[in-house]
Amino acid sequence: MKEEYANTFFHLGFREKFLPNSFAIVTACNPMDEKLSEEVNHLRNERLKNTLKSKNFLALPVLGRSLDGLHEEESFCVNCSKEEAVSLARSYDQRAIFWIDEDNLEIIDCKLAEIEFLGSFKARICLLYTSDAADEGLGV
Repeated sequence: MKEEYANTFFHLGFREKFLPNSFAIVTACNPMDEKLSEEVNHLRNERLKNTLKSKNFLALPVLGRSLDGLHEEESFCVNCSKEEAVSLARSYDQRAIFWIDEDNLEIIDCKLAEIEFLGSFKARICLLYTSDAADEGLGV
């Protein structure tokens, strides 16, 4: 698995208090690390958003970002099981997902089912949107 995955930080589009105890972070961007245009990635994530809505999953916006800020991917915090998240990611040709249980952050390889523990999720939150406006319309 690419080292960059293990160095991801997260910008939440909502207040931290809305995080479920266990959830996945899933994206439809850049399938199998193929760099796609911003427009194509946006369309893929809109499809993912519609899929999540059809499954009645709460999905909250999150931006996964490299520490240097050179790479970022729009994603969703999704309240589903680990197995559902891996299946969902596979259907969008994703290499991996992030899984959070309590504050424990893991990265799961979707093909090999290998799991790597990355430490504290909260330690990787680098921006919180705290305005009331950011809390309106939570979910998809």
